[in-house]
Amino acid sequence: MFSLAKTEIESLRILVLIPIVLGVLYSFFNDSYVSISELAIEEMKRMNFASNSGANVILKSLSLTKNGGEGVYINEAGFDELVKLPGVGSVTASLIMQEREIRKFNDWDDFTNRVRGMGATKVENLKSLGVRLNVE
Repeated sequence: MFSLAKTEIESLRILVLIPIVLGVLYSFFNDSYVSISELAIEEMKRMNFASNSGANVILKSLSLTKNGGEGVYINEAGFDELVKLPGVGSVTASLIMQEREIRKFNDWDDFTNRVRGMGATKVENLKSLGVRLNVE
């Protein structure tokens, strides 16, 4: 049976409301969307939501709303950029960096073969966000 503590339920309520509020604000202030998402990220960090794994996923997705993942190149990105990507946690980011030190990734198949936990579904999600392996 799946159960949540009262504090977790309260956190989830807030986490559900944040994207809704951002969406409403986006419809009224289209040019201000980036600033609003940055403020939301900073406020969630200030409130120490990062310790909640569900909140951590939302923080990562809000971080990517600014550019959709475009401009992130797996063969060049630093640890901080990698962990912001959906499906890439600190362990996976470390694995990516270790494998990259040995040899840069040739293509996405090479990437999925060498980085444990990065399957086709995660790679397709990264590609859809505009993440690339190399600067082209």
